Parts: sequence; C-alpha cells; structure tokens
Amino acid sequence: MKKAEIKEDPAEVTVYPNPVMRGASLHLSWKKEAVDGRINLYNIGGALIQSWMIQGGSMMRTLTMTADIAAGIYILQVVTKGGAYSQKVVVE
Repeated sequence: MKKAEIKEDPAEVTVYPNPVMRGASLHLSWKKEAVDGRINLYNIGGALIQSWMIQGGSMMRTLTMTADIAAGIYILQVVTKGGAYSQKVVVE
C-alpha cells in the first residue's frame, strides 16, 4: 500500500478564519478541483473528533464547528487520492 504524500504547501489549501469560534463556520478552498475525499478534525491527542466528505469537482467546502467542540488546538486534515494536507486550527 502506497503512503499518501503530505503536502505542506499552504497555497494548496486555504483555511479561514483561523482561529474560528465554536458554533461558527470554517471555510476551506483549494486551487484545483478536488477529487472525492475526506476532511478530518483531530484533537491534539490524535483522536478523531469529526469527519466530512469532499465531493469531487468542488473548489471549496464550509464546515460548521459545532458548539460542543471544546475550545483548543486541533489538526485539520484533508485527504484525497492526490495526497493529504494538514493544518493546525484553533477553536475559541
């Protein structure tokens, strides 16, 4: 099994606002049309908190940070056939 390449290029995926308020929307956009995939939100301990689907052909996705997500630092990971991108997200 081939490991996904981790892309650290911040130009590939834009995440805003960061920090984001609990109960508010977090927006993701990317330069190229996305292929099917997933967006995963992990706490700093590595536990999966929430997951969303990515529809192929899209160039943006809006996520709702539900009010029950605790304030803190999280890792947002975008995973597609083309690889993966991770970014730290602060929830206030």
